[in-house]
Amino acid sequence: MEYTTIDDISAADCSGAPYGGRVWGDAEKAIEALKAKAASLDADAIINTSCSAAPFVNNCWAAKLCSGKAVKWSKT
Repeated sequence: MEYTTIDDISAADCSGAPYGGRVWGDAEKAIEALKAKAASLDADAIINTSCSAAPFVNNCWAAKLCSGKAVKWSKT
């Protein structure tokens, strides 16, 4: 199936999972934020998704930062 890339997107989380605080993030919450960004762009999917620790993001020691490509399926 063919697709068109809409945009490269990323999202970070610093919820301090599972114990709270602003020390580290939760990858699952960052993925949910990534999905919300893709939906706001009217994307059909996110491809090439990856997550890693990102130091000093949003006043957090080790946030989880996820990124990927928001895509729209082509009708061919």
